[in-house]
Amino acid sequence: MKKSYFSWLALPCLAAGMMFSSCSEEGMIGAEGNEVVKSQLSLPYQKQLNVVYFLPNDMEPHAEYERRLSGALKHIQGYYGQELLSHGFGNRSFGLEEHDSIPGFVKIHLIEAKEDRYYYPYNGGGRRAIEEIKEYFAQHPEEQTSDHFLVFLPASEEVGVPFYGIGKFAFTRDYAGGYDMDKWVEGEGFPTRDDRWLGGTIHELGHGLNLPHNRQKVSDNFIAMMGNGNSRYWSNPSGIKFTKASALILRYNQLFTNNAEFEFYDQNPNLVIKHKKIYADEEYLYVQAKFTSEVDTKGVIVYNDPKTSPSDGNYNAISWTSRDIIETASGQDSVSFKMALADIDEQFKQYPFKLNMRFVHENGRFSNLSHDYSFVNGKPDIVVDDITYDDLDKTNWSVIDFSSQEDDFEDSGWAYHMIDNDIYTVWHSGWYGSQPTPPHHITVDMADSFKINGVSIVQNQKATNAMLMNFTVYVSEDNSTWTNAGDFLASANKGRQQFIFDESVIARYIKIVAHDSYGSPVGVRIAELGAF
Repeated sequence: MKKSYFSWLALPCLAAGMMFSSCSEEGMIGAEGNEVVKSQLSLPYQKQLNVVYFLPNDMEPHAEYERRLSGALKHIQGYYGQELLSHGFGNRSFGLEEHDSIPGFVKIHLIEAKEDRYYYPYNGGGRRAIEEIKEYFAQHPEEQTSDHFLVFLPASEEVGVPFYGIGKFAFTRDYAGGYDMDKWVEGEGFPTRDDRWLGGTIHELGHGLNLPHNRQKVSDNFIAMMGNGNSRYWSNPSGIKFTKASALILRYNQLFTNNAEFEFYDQNPNLVIKHKKIYADEEYLYVQAKFTSEVDTKGVIVYNDPKTSPSDGNYNAISWTSRDIIETASGQDSVSFKMALADIDEQFKQYPFKLNMRFVHENGRFSNLSHDYSFVNGKPDIVVDDITYDDLDKTNWSVIDFSSQEDDFEDSGWAYHMIDNDIYTVWHSGWYGSQPTPPHHITVDMADSFKINGVSIVQNQKATNAMLMNFTVYVSEDNSTWTNAGDFLASANKGRQQFIFDESVIARYIKIVAHDSYGSPVGVRIAELGAF
C-alpha cells in the first residue's frame, strides 16, 4: 500500500512497549509528559529548523521542489519523533515553519547563490555556501528560527554537491523527481534506488543537530542510522534506528526543548572529573566516574571506537548510554557502566581502540574525555584509577622565600601572586631589571602541618612563554630539614595540573625548585600553587 508524504506522523498509542496516560484527538502524552507529534509542522518548541534551498546562479530549482521536500521533511520529522519515543524520551522532534501561502507545505528559504554550480562542489562547496547563507540571515534576522540549518542544493550531472554536516549546518541534495513521498510503500520504503538519498538526508541532518557517527551493538536488532544505516533506509526503513546515544543528544538539542530558562550552547559546563576508574575482566569493560558540573548533566555516553584507520570517521564507535546520574553524599554526581565485550564485533578487536566519554548537559553542550587501549588476549588492556583532589584552603598561606621576583611589574611578577587564588596574576622570576638563570625556587608556609598527597599547578594564562616545565617539590615540617617529594614534568596547558607524590607526607612548608621552562632559556612564571 502506498503512503502519502505525511507518513510517520500519525503514530500509534502504543509503541516500543510504552503506555500513555491518555490518547485522544487533542494529543497523546508520552513518558515525560510531552505531547506526541501528530501531523503538524510547527511543534510546541521555542525554535524550528531553518530549511534552505541554495540555488547556484546557473540553475533553476528542480520541479515541484516545495511539494516534494515538504513531504520528505514531514517524514523525517516523524522519524525523529518516533526514534526519541522508542528510547523513552517522549515523542519529540524538531519543528518546521509552515509555508507563507500554501497550507501544509514547509517554509523553504530560497537563497540565490552568487556563483555558478562549479563554485559549490562537494569538496569545499559547503563552507562557501555557509558564508552566503549567514550573510542572507544577517540581512534578514527575523527569518532565522534557530541555530540549526538543513541546506538543499539541486544536484547536477556536472558537479557533485555538498552532502555532509559542518557544525550546525547539514547539507543534502535535491534531484529531479526525488524525495517524492507519494512513491513511498508503507513498511518497505521506496520501490527503487532513485530515492535512496532520503536516509542520507536524515543522517546528515543528524550531524547538523550535533550527532556524531556511531554503530549499533552486536546484540542490537537494527543498524544505526548514524553509522552505515543511511544508505539502506530507502529499502528497509524499519531496520534503521537511532541508537540511544543519538536519542540522548537530540533530547537536549535546542530544537527539541520547550520553555528552557537558559540559552542553549551558551554557558560552559565546567565539568570536573573527581574520580575516574576504568578496568576490564574477561566479560565486561567497566567505567565509573564521579564529577561536578556547573550545568546539569542529563546523561553520559561511552563510545568504544576501533580505529581501523587514522581517518575512519568513527563510524564503528559502539555506544553505551546511561541516564542514571546519582548524586553522592559529597555533592558530586556519579555514573557507572558495565559493557559486555560480546557486544563489540570480534572483527574490530585486532585494532587499537579509543574510549570516548561524552557528558550531555542540559543546555546542549558536551564535556568529553578519552583514553586509548587495545585488546590483549580478548580483553581490553586498560587500567585507569585517577582521583582529582581538592586543594587545601590557602587563606593563611604566605610566601617566605624566593630566589627572585620581577619587582617592576606587580601583577606580572611578585611572588605572593602564586598563592592569591587569581590565575591571571603570576610569580615571575626576575626578567626586566635582571635575568637570573635557573634553577629558581619559591617557598610557601601553609601556617600549619597537613597530610598532603601532592601539589597542583596552574600555568600562566596569558602566554606560553616561561611556563614551568621540569621541577622538584621539597617538603618540610620545620623549614630546616627538607625531603624530596618528587621530580615532575608540567605540561604547557592552562588548566589545573595535579602532581601526586609516591607517598603521602606530613608537611607545613613546600618548596618548588624550577629547573627549566617552556619557551624561555632563563625565566619561569607560575600563576598558582596548591596542595591537596
